[in-house]
Amino acid sequence: MSVDHAEVQKVLSSPPFIVVDGVINIRDVGGYPTAYADLFVKPSFVFRSGELTRITDRGIEQLHALKIVKVFDMRSDSEIASYKAEAPTIEGVEFVRIPISQKESYDPTSLALR
Repeated sequence: MSVDHAEVQKVLSSPPFIVVDGVINIRDVGGYPTAYADLFVKPSFVFRSGELTRITDRGIEQLHALKIVKVFDMRSDSEIASYKAEAPTIEGVEFVRIPISQKESYDPTSLALR
């Protein structure tokens, strides 16, 4: 089975996905229900994405336009080391490390191996 890259790009460029140059799989979490009846996550308030190590200057402009000021990096130390992918420094954006696991990696390759 071959991958239709044009179709993948179309999906990843349509809501709830957002285009930020150099960042994959970024999307708005707004609209999802919370644990409280009749309450939903505020749109354009919380986003989730893949890691930001390949973000471009244009992507940084797009991140600022989204008013993103804090990023929670949930990657494990081993995941960061194996990909040699430290979080970037972006003016006006605070990076907070909160690894899900200290040892296990949760990137797509590691998950597929399990």
